[in-house]
Amino acid sequence: MTTTALPAHRLEQPLLARIADALYWLGRYLARAEGTVRVVQAYHDALFDLPVGAELGWTVLLRLSGTEELFRDRYQPLLGGEQLPDAGPGEDQVLPFCLLDLSNPSALRSSLRAVRANARTAAALLPMEVAAAVHDLWQIAQDGPVAVPDRARRLAWLGDLLVATAAVGRVAEETLGRDQPGVFLGLGRALERADLTCRVLEAWAPALERTADPFAAIHRATVLRALHAEAAFRRGGWRLQDPLAVPLFVLLEEAFPGSVRSELGTCLTLLEALPFPCRATAALLQAGTVLDDAVSTAEALLPSVVAPAVRTALTGVHGQLTQLWELPASPSGTSATASRPRARRVPVGPRRLRVLHRSRYRYEEPASASTTEAHLRPRATPRQRLVAHQLTIDPPPATTTPLLDPFGNHLVVFSVDEPHRTLEVSASSTVELLPSAPPASSPPWETVRHLLQLDRHAAVLEARRFVPGSRKAPASPTLAAYAAESFPPGRPLHEATLDLACRIREDFAYLPGSTTVSTPVEEVFDARRGVCQDFAHLAVACLRSLGLAARYVSGYLLPTAGTPVDPRAQASHAWFAVFVPGAGWLDLDPTNEPLVSDHHVTLAWGRDYDDVAPLRGTVRGGGTQRLEVEVLVELVDD
Repeated sequence: MTTTALPAHRLEQPLLARIADALYWLGRYLARAEGTVRVVQAYHDALFDLPVGAELGWTVLLRLSGTEELFRDRYQPLLGGEQLPDAGPGEDQVLPFCLLDLSNPSALRSSLRAVRANARTAAALLPMEVAAAVHDLWQIAQDGPVAVPDRARRLAWLGDLLVATAAVGRVAEETLGRDQPGVFLGLGRALERADLTCRVLEAWAPALERTADPFAAIHRATVLRALHAEAAFRRGGWRLQDPLAVPLFVLLEEAFPGSVRSELGTCLTLLEALPFPCRATAALLQAGTVLDDAVSTAEALLPSVVAPAVRTALTGVHGQLTQLWELPASPSGTSATASRPRARRVPVGPRRLRVLHRSRYRYEEPASASTTEAHLRPRATPRQRLVAHQLTIDPPPATTTPLLDPFGNHLVVFSVDEPHRTLEVSASSTVELLPSAPPASSPPWETVRHLLQLDRHAAVLEARRFVPGSRKAPASPTLAAYAAESFPPGRPLHEATLDLACRIREDFAYLPGSTTVSTPVEEVFDARRGVCQDFAHLAVACLRSLGLAARYVSGYLLPTAGTPVDPRAQASHAWFAVFVPGAGWLDLDPTNEPLVSDHHVTLAWGRDYDDVAPLRGTVRGGGTQRLEVEVLVELVDD
């Protein structure tokens, strides 16, 4: 693929407003024309699939473009002033209006004429390949008046137009790349596609809402074909039988490039390449309009408990857009480089901690062989970076295999084949930690529960693994009732979970030695005492009892004044994390100050302790064994 990039000295110069505007609208009208073709093709396909009398009528194409009133004003005089028939206008009236009528600004031919006009305005910056592709597209458009009246010729003509519009977009992407002209053209295409998604959902809403309609699956498939999303929908494992699947997929699915969330994300990527934020004002206003349409559509088509989650997901991306460009226009005389957007994060230096973890097994008799799994390497997280790690095993193992476990944790499996009375495993790790903060907002907890059941986004699918109860953190009505005090209807998830962590800290006594690693969480709840591991299991079980995603986290804690530390269990300090859509995982420590920050070293996470035990294994022989653990967590001075 070849790219034509502007010279470096021109990249810092803003485009003329007239040229930037032409490129932006070239992208929009190009995507509008392509979308119109796909919609009409999809509707024709639906006519073949639906029996006579079950189709929606041709007014759906008028609703799609918002031209019902214009159509009525345009065509009633042609009918001698008579009212349109009760069944609505037919194919012979609607399609010429939607495809050819230049008095209709949303007509396909009007969009193609606008593509040519804007290409001419921006001709000085468009490569010859783009101009040639636009010319070919316009030539094909001229066959419309002959082709549209005949259905067979119409479908062939639409197929030719689809190939030609896709060719213009492909050539533009290949030749313009991420230079300013390519950015403005790409912004137009992304926003128009997102807008089309909202309009298609709204136009087909009556059919999508018919839960008892035996042909509902055909209507949903028509929506997917109109948005070129059917193949991606099926690959993702979504089901047409689910009435919420199509709206959620085309609004939120990041794996589908045409979803509203993906297109707004594309806008964010493109805007970051612009040197002048003032040039993005129009695009941001359009993005805000698209966002409002998407949220309105979600609230109309989705249950009241699901629509807020869609709003949160979409506004999260749009919030990044507006935050990125909340800078004033450059004052006169300043350089373009100085006016580029900069991150507003207050610089905070990382805290560096060193962890020394030594475990020694002593056997009453010589053990002939042993196999051990070790979760002792801290994992990387957004707030934690591993600087150094060393694992030492004595006696030296015959085999050592580093792996990733099913949850992405670092795991080392090693075997000692020679007779031995002791087995010593020492891990030395150095990490850098950043402080963390809870999210400023989160959806109501009931909305998150429904989102976990319906959303197919990769992060939600991963979080769904932590919803069912496990052996050490089972769901139960008793724990659901205890958690309910912190989770009244409509309360934001992060506030409710923080309240739950504080209540566990107040209601349960920290009493080292009162439990073992095998003590059931029900006994801990009844006795109201335990250690950090027990409180983490309790919090996870409470959240799962409400249908939320929660995971058990093992790690280390830098002791501070007033912090309860169990010397016997210091190697396996534990807390929990809850999944917050749009913000990721929120870690909370019900044993200490609730918010996990730069004094907690994350080792591994799983469903409960059994998934992430620091050491576990089997030994042949050895008789009675005794385990000694030594842990030191210290702050490393610069």
